[in-house]
Amino acid sequence: MNKIITLSIATIFLATSYASHSQNIEHQSPHHKIHWGYKGAIGPSHWGDMDEKFSMCGKGKMQTPINIVATKDISLTPLDINYTTSSKNVINNGHTVQVNIQSGSTLTIEGETYELKQFHFHTPSENNINGTSYPLETHFVHATKDGKLAVVAVMFKNGRANPILEKIWHKFPLKENKAVSIDLSSADIKSMMPSNKDYYK
Repeated sequence: MNKIITLSIATIFLATSYASHSQNIEHQSPHHKIHWGYKGAIGPSHWGDMDEKFSMCGKGKMQTPINIVATKDISLTPLDINYTTSSKNVINNGHTVQVNIQSGSTLTIEGETYELKQFHFHTPSENNINGTSYPLETHFVHATKDGKLAVVAVMFKNGRANPILEKIWHKFPLKENKAVSIDLSSADIKSMMPSNKDYYK
């Protein structure tokens, strides 16, 4: 059976936004009591009607899920990824697997520094690149103190076993909203990024 390995080509993309209201990024749940998905009556065109907290989903014009059409933009500045801290715990938040991170790891982009709060998974990928869907997409969620968010998404493809992912799956609690300690080093977390840090935005 095929397992999962990170892509080593340009598969990172970056999205930035402001949080619509004050929230704890680390512990926030994606409103799992309200079931949403990507197709039919629970798909993106209905998200804005599910709860008043989702109202912006009905108004946005540049929101996930999206299909990224590859073009070259030489004006994009490099991602300065400085992950120096380890994981805190892994939680089943009712909708996905989420790994929370100790404070101190940062991403700097276009002169602004964001702190890594957590990363979580979507399977299959929430977004496409040139119309191609991937079996797994990881979102590294960063935030500033004033609520600005930067999400770095990394696509995965089928391949040989990925030991970091296997460690996360092994620790993942089946009980909803249960957090379990997990020992991922800063090197483990950085290894989930492809060696090529070119990205789409």
